[in-house]
Amino acid sequence: MKKIEPDLKSDFHCHTLFSDGTLTPEELVDYALDKRRGLELLAITDHDNMNGIVPAAEYVRDNNLPLVIIPGIEISTTWKCGSCSFQIHIVGLSCRSDDGKLKKIMDFHSRIRDSQADLIGNRLIELFSLDPSDIRGMIAKLRERRTFVTRKHFSDFLQSHELVSSNEEAFSKYLGSKGSAFFPVDFSTIEDAVEAVHSAGGVAVLAHPFRYEKMHCSTLRKLADVFKQCGGDGIEAGSPQQKRQEKDFLRGLAQKYDFYCSFGSDFHSPGVPFRSLGSDLWLPDGVRPVWNHEKIAGYFERMESKS
Repeated sequence: MKKIEPDLKSDFHCHTLFSDGTLTPEELVDYALDKRRGLELLAITDHDNMNGIVPAAEYVRDNNLPLVIIPGIEISTTWKCGSCSFQIHIVGLSCRSDDGKLKKIMDFHSRIRDSQADLIGNRLIELFSLDPSDIRGMIAKLRERRTFVTRKHFSDFLQSHELVSSNEEAFSKYLGSKGSAFFPVDFSTIEDAVEAVHSAGGVAVLAHPFRYEKMHCSTLRKLADVFKQCGGDGIEAGSPQQKRQEKDFLRGLAQKYDFYCSFGSDFHSPGVPFRSLGSDLWLPDGVRPVWNHEKIAGYFERMESKS
């Protein structure tokens, strides 16, 4: 399989501590620019918020750094297929954070996440006979810095208190869909998320298609069809977590539905295998790269003008 790579080293999917990452926007910029990575374009795509975009962009501007920030977001959606309910993530690239429809979704999801976090926190207090001030203090601290509280934060809490040995154990026993501290929520629909991304001037991309629980090829074909009907623009088909046969399958979907193809590390924290920022990112041949999309190409031109 031939590889397609952009002229400028890029990563179109990563996170800061404003969602479930561990680095501040400024730290993420420095990390991206380290000579071992040498990124030139970076899309920051925190879950359901864009709080990290301005700090990152201002840090780049004020220090005249050789990096272009693409404003992005990863929107959670709820999709029902038969008897199954999936939480599907839509990455929006090149979005305006002040758009009314996008702000409405971000506000709605903020309330949902706050409610879910309180429920999970209270359940974990019961299950482990925890001091309520410990876990509620963690939640309060995250909210003070405008970080959306996610299940990953609770997983980290359980690991730090030696209540579980790994993230996998935390989710399989407590935080996953069959866990004893799981509370299902209904996020926005795929259609509403795509509409909001477009309203904000962005490109809507189906994130990490094979990484959803109980997602199989037949279900993914249905999802791709729904995403296309909703006006979706692209699909992630070149990420390091994807096997070659998965990339080949996604190439077929992209060609069938005329999707642009994107890639991203889904970076959250240094040292996590297969999520290394800017590493092993390429697309299979025969697809339309997202960097050729008119709304993304301008960022490449902006970086070239900096050089």
